[in-house]
Amino acid sequence: MTNRSKLAAMHELFIRLVDDCGKTTIGKGRLRRIANTDKIIKVFPLGVLGLWGWKVKSTKLGLWGFGSITGGTVPGFVNGGFMGVKPGKLAGTIGLKIFQVASIIFVDSPVGTGFSYSISSQGHQTGDFKKTSKQLYQFLTKWMFDHPEFLNNHFYVAGDSYSGKIVPLVAKEISNGNEAGNGLVINLKGYLLGNPVTDLAFDRNKIVPFCHGMGLIPDELYESLKRSCGGNYIQIEPTNVQCLKDMQSFHKCISGLNPYQILEPLCVFVSSKPKEMVGDRRSISQNYYKILDPQPPIPAIGCRNYGYLLAYYWTNDIRVQNALHIQKVSNEKWQRCKYDLPYLFQVQSSIPYHAFLSKKGYPSLIYSGDHDMVVPFLATEAWIKSLNYSVVDEWRSWIVDGQIGGYTRTYSNHMTYATVKAR
Repeated sequence: MTNRSKLAAMHELFIRLVDDCGKTTIGKGRLRRIANTDKIIKVFPLGVLGLWGWKVKSTKLGLWGFGSITGGTVPGFVNGGFMGVKPGKLAGTIGLKIFQVASIIFVDSPVGTGFSYSISSQGHQTGDFKKTSKQLYQFLTKWMFDHPEFLNNHFYVAGDSYSGKIVPLVAKEISNGNEAGNGLVINLKGYLLGNPVTDLAFDRNKIVPFCHGMGLIPDELYESLKRSCGGNYIQIEPTNVQCLKDMQSFHKCISGLNPYQILEPLCVFVSSKPKEMVGDRRSISQNYYKILDPQPPIPAIGCRNYGYLLAYYWTNDIRVQNALHIQKVSNEKWQRCKYDLPYLFQVQSSIPYHAFLSKKGYPSLIYSGDHDMVVPFLATEAWIKSLNYSVVDEWRSWIVDGQIGGYTRTYSNHMTYATVKAR
């Protein structure tokens, strides 16, 4: 797919979620210039906490969470939101359909990522439950209080990757807050997740079947893996010699692939600074990643990671920070990823939160890139089926620019699942 086709694809998927809420009229939106960026300061018991938010104005409203607990959400370079728009283009007006559908608030979270900060060391002690989801909810209520013109807008929570653990929690916080009647009511209408980290038992154990289905490992190895490991590829007994041997052969087969998009070249990953690069990674657990050469070559311009390198220079430019109304509380440079961030991985599975939101009647859109090996589509399909809702819209293709963009089905809990075809 071309970049514009990808934008059209995400627009089409978002329309499906909006349609499920019973409102299909799309208003004409516009991009709000960077000078109108919002900076949110919130006072908590542990001290002053700043969660930095960036919004684009349109007719509906969405919160875009983080994809990794180590990184911020500067649009385009860092998480990209729905579109992968270059920051420079965000200052002007461009005809992107997604902004005709919804305003998007990009938030640097958890505290310590991006431009967010705390003036106390305790404020940086955060995790899935106690801080991040609750702080995001407090951020939203403060933002809504400051922008009452958005109170009646349909509101969606969205994210990708590790946000699969956080977005359902935030949606639950909003739902509970609305029902408690303690004050401001956020017009929550649903949530969106892309390749969401959900449950280790699903996410990791479906990698082997995915690789077999993609023709990355031979039938003989796959059958041996199933026999020796019994479908459990994440907690292998040290005495299970055959399973360990088969897994070694498996990793040897896939070691040279880009795990996020197996059709793309394997590029170096740009982390905090240009000279600090590691192998491609997604925040599931620290043990999942391997450190490569401390000074590997700069990624080629053709690699999507090249944008991360540019982000370091762009985001640390004082003119950019002034335009974004960034409040500097230290002389530290902006970093795309902070691997030393004290964070507690407290949610073992977000499936119970999906079940909770389904019972409350909130629609959702769950989409998966069909060539992502880190959180393969087989894993997402498996946990969705575990919710035990019936199919109301059978498996079919969805079209963008006259071509198949992927496949989709909808369940009786108003959860739409879609695959996004690799280009």
